[in-house]
Amino acid sequence: MIFMHSMPLDARHTSLHSKRKVRSQSGQVQNTTAPLFPQEPITEWPSAQTSKRRLIPLSFANRAYQNTFNQPLFYSRQNNWLAKRYNNLWGRYPIGSISTYHPPLLPQGYNMAQNPGSRNRLAKATKLRNNADEDTKFVEGRIQEYYDQRINRNRNKWMFKPIGGTTQHLKEIFLGRCWDFIENRGKDLENPSKVDCNELWETFSKSFAFKGPCDVTSKDYALFFDLYDEKPLNDKVMFWSGTRELTHAYTRLYNRFTTLEDTLAGYLLNGLRWCGSKEDPGIDYKECPYECSKQKAFWGLAAAKLARRARGIVHVMLNGTRQHLVDRQIFPSFMDDSYLAENQLSSLPVRDVKEFRILVGHTLHHKSLERCDSLTILELQNRAKARGLKTTCFDNPYFIRHLLCLDNPGDPLCLFKVYDQDVLPEK
Repeated sequence: MIFMHSMPLDARHTSLHSKRKVRSQSGQVQNTTAPLFPQEPITEWPSAQTSKRRLIPLSFANRAYQNTFNQPLFYSRQNNWLAKRYNNLWGRYPIGSISTYHPPLLPQGYNMAQNPGSRNRLAKATKLRNNADEDTKFVEGRIQEYYDQRINRNRNKWMFKPIGGTTQHLKEIFLGRCWDFIENRGKDLENPSKVDCNELWETFSKSFAFKGPCDVTSKDYALFFDLYDEKPLNDKVMFWSGTRELTHAYTRLYNRFTTLEDTLAGYLLNGLRWCGSKEDPGIDYKECPYECSKQKAFWGLAAAKLARRARGIVHVMLNGTRQHLVDRQIFPSFMDDSYLAENQLSSLPVRDVKEFRILVGHTLHHKSLERCDSLTILELQNRAKARGLKTTCFDNPYFIRHLLCLDNPGDPLCLFKVYDQDVLPEK
């Protein structure tokens, strides 16, 4: 087992335990038997405020996991000798609580700009945003440009341009996914045995078939969503906007959260395209207008249905560096016309939701465009509070950085301290 922590490689350790052998990744090939735990009792243990190593024991990681995610301490239930060793040793000494959301008490001493090995990479990353500015007014102006484009006379040129038609074999894909969901994810349904996939398809296809591609409304899809019921979700609902890949990488890691794509409606039609035609066969397989092919009426109802299932803590993951890398257009982290704004926030059962938790992620090497308590994220916070929801916001929490580093393990911002299992005492 390898334990990783986010202290930088060039940090200097001055704690009483500096004699322990801690090796970086490059030094792991060396053969050493230095024990992790001292042989003599320790009279003074550095607290979280003074320790520069910030080693996280499993017992306190368990406590932080329970506090932040409201989940049972399943790590403690395992017959794990290392967990017991940590519990026995660290329980006698005071240390601050550890959270996967809050930033560290001590700032990192690793300055990437002063690291010669990373200057070239930092310069290349800066070129991606050479027209951007940290000034809030600048970002606010670019966001306003985005909204202006959606209402000006050029709107039809890009919102209604023709794209590919309905996904081929839509019916077969729909039915296959439906039976798969009932068989493998039926626990999320109230009465899985009463769900008829053929009936779902017939109702769904009648909602848009033989109608113009832009003539379908929410009322047309209402009957489809009335055919099944899903169970409430306690501390498991995760909304997202501008963070599709990151959110699903996190939620699917341990199936800890449920997103729109994990619901029955989302599972059936995620990644598919459909639109109707007034001519036979009633479905257009050649082309659909871009804006209408998104089927906002359908996904709006699906998003609202997920929100009504929420209980306990509701998580929202936003993109704090939402910028197109080609034309460098800046997009708001919280959009007024998003499903989050129009369907999900307004459908939350306020009495059953004890916290509305906003998580703001930032792309590696990109300057932050929006943070908590600023611009559109502040607007989301205010709207949630106006509904009577207890609202919290966490900027660039630990787990987002770790997820981004999974795809870029050699990045200078991802060089963490490594504690090798070889230096631990044998069981």
